[in-house]
Amino acid sequence: MTEIHMVKQIDNSRLVKELDFQKTKECLVLMILAMLCLLVLLCLAWQQFEVIRRGYEREELRNEIKHLTEINRQLKLERATLRSPQRIDLIARKQLGLTSPSFDQIVIQPAPEAPQPTEILVAAREGRGMDALPARFGALP
Repeated sequence: MTEIHMVKQIDNSRLVKELDFQKTKECLVLMILAMLCLLVLLCLAWQQFEVIRRGYEREELRNEIKHLTEINRQLKLERATLRSPQRIDLIARKQLGLTSPSFDQIVIQPAPEAPQPTEILVAAREGRGMDALPARFGALP
């Protein structure tokens, strides 16, 4: 048996595809829903990444606080040793060659007196019948 094949030339160039508004609308709604879901997921992921980043920052700051606290403690200890009177006396005697003063070298100064005001300046206000220039009065008793 022999088979015969015939080739038909089909020309679809004159056909116009009809738009299916229902399917287009469904596709658009699905795309909008997918975009909203993607946006929500991105927001949730961003929040989670921020929480993790802030946790790392907090730990870094805690470590810095511990380090600075230790440095502060060491500096306070060093200040206390440097302010020690025994250490200052030892340096004064050995390195600077200072000695304690003898009794005849000690001079006691009298306590300073507070100065008493000798004059008081009083300014008169205008409109009260007094001169606008300051009046001078003697020292108060």
